Amino acid sequence: MGSEATNPYLRCSQHVYDSVIDSAPQIMTKEMAETEAIYQVACQKRLTAAKSALNMFDLFQALQASRSCIPSHSVYAVNMERIITKLWHPSLEQLEQDAIHRQETEIKEKLIAQQNAFVRVG
Repeated sequence: MGSEATNPYLRCSQHVYDSVIDSAPQIMTKEMAETEAIYQVACQKRLTAAKSALNMFDLFQALQASRSCIPSHSVYAVNMERIITKLWHPSLEQLEQDAIHRQETEIKEKLIAQQNAFVRVG
C-alpha cells in the first residue's frame, strides 16, 4: 500500500524494489544462491560479437551450399550469374585504381632507370 509498484519493463526490477519492507535478513541456502546467480546471469546485458558485412563471395558460397533456398531454377541461375559477374568483373572504381597503380609503377621504373643511368655516368 505505501510503496511504489514495480515497473515490469525494467530489467532486474527485483533488485531495484524490495517488495517486503522491514523484513528480517534471510539466510541463503545453496538452492537460493544458485537461483539468485542464474537470475543475475540472465539479466546481464548480452555482448554480441561484431559481425562483418556479407560480401558477394559469402553469398555465392551460401547459395552453392544450399541450392534449395531458392526453389525456382530460373531465378537461381539468373542470380548466380549476376553474383559471378559482380565477383569477377571489376567495378569502375577498381579500374580507376588499377590505372593509378600502373601510372605509379611506370614513374617508379623511370626514376630507377634514371638513377641507374646517373650512377653509370658518375
